[in-house]
Amino acid sequence: MRKKKVFKGILTAMAACMAMSFPLAASASERWESTTSRDEDNNICIDFEEVQVHLPASWSGKCQMGTSEDGVSFYQTKSRELWTKELGFPNGGWLFSINFSQTNDFWDNPSYMTLGSGSDGIYYVTFPTDMQAYTEDAAALAEFQSMANDVDWITENITITSDGSWIDIYGSEEYIFQQSATAYLSKEDLAGLSADEIQMAINEIYARHHRKFVLPEVQDYFNSKSWYSGTIEAADFDVSVMNAYEGANIGLMVDYLKNYSTESQNISVLPSSSKDAYGMIIESGNGYFKVRQEDGSVIQFWYDNSKLADMGLTAADLAVGTTTSLIYDTNSYEAVSILVW
Repeated sequence: MRKKKVFKGILTAMAACMAMSFPLAASASERWESTTSRDEDNNICIDFEEVQVHLPASWSGKCQMGTSEDGVSFYQTKSRELWTKELGFPNGGWLFSINFSQTNDFWDNPSYMTLGSGSDGIYYVTFPTDMQAYTEDAAALAEFQSMANDVDWITENITITSDGSWIDIYGSEEYIFQQSATAYLSKEDLAGLSADEIQMAINEIYARHHRKFVLPEVQDYFNSKSWYSGTIEAADFDVSVMNAYEGANIGLMVDYLKNYSTESQNISVLPSSSKDAYGMIIESGNGYFKVRQEDGSVIQFWYDNSKLADMGLTAADLAVGTTTSLIYDTNSYEAVSILVW
């Protein structure tokens, strides 16, 4: 699913809210019904059924709020009015939206941030990926840019006021870590899992974004899951689609696996100068392979065929599109410990 047009179908009937020139859609669903007040710093406080939002006092009279069944959107009034006048229908001025889902359908959204679980679903924020300001009016553009600069502060201070007791509709048995896209994992979460289970938990994060897998056993595993739809070839997968939780959790598990593999393989002596790497194999040949790391850099590594068996691998396992974590000698760039999945 591509980016939601969260403002689509928003009601145009607006009513004044607490004399602050802050329009609110008149027929919102119960979830998005709200009350508005001011805090001790005169910031605007909006309380929904399970979400509390604080907007800067400077937004008063400059912002519109519109609701739909699955979210509430915030717009700069000036740009929205100018775009609407020019185009003949409501458009433009979008700053951000708070959305609700029970199906994880937001994972493919090009720009979102999860907030946490409510009593019956997940709340998340979406952001525009194109220009929403009315650029032909200098004052409207400057005001929009100023408001856009406030969005990070606003989203950091959004509070979920429910108990967060919702459980994913697919059931936790469908996942190794059901929460790895919406919360940070800890080392305690990994304790007791095998290396294979942790590797599969990393793959699980990729699988949520429809990545296919090179190893048949991994592909078969995710094909058995009701939530999985593999549409992106491994070599074409873009790691930038992952959110902050997913990136941090992959990093944690990769670090954990490095220690795990060193202990399980009884590697007592590493090169005096060694380093670790993580990424996707983009080229593989006789005795070497190239890895594209998360930062986009590419490194070529060498390996000794006679040592692969001790790592539980064959040369065929180092296929293009395979994700790998490895330790290598920084002098020779020989891979001395390799994990693939």
